[in-house]
Amino acid sequence: MSQKEGLRANSFQFTLEGEPFCILGGSIHYFRIPRAYWEDRLLKMRASSPLNESHLTDSDHHLKWIEEG
Repeated sequence: MSQKEGLRANSFQFTLEGEPFCILGGSIHYFRIPRAYWEDRLLKMRASSPLNESHLTDSDHHLKWIEEG
């Protein structure tokens, strides 16, 4: 019974089961995008099929909201 290699990395590439593998990712800083463009940007992100995605928040904005109660 052979053991699978899984995901591996070296100094210049990732491999998955021994084959070169590219990890695509993206992020959205919603507070830097006018609200009118949010849906468009999220749809474009989804269409690009990233393997990981992050949404960053503006901590200053959220801290002000918490402090104001």
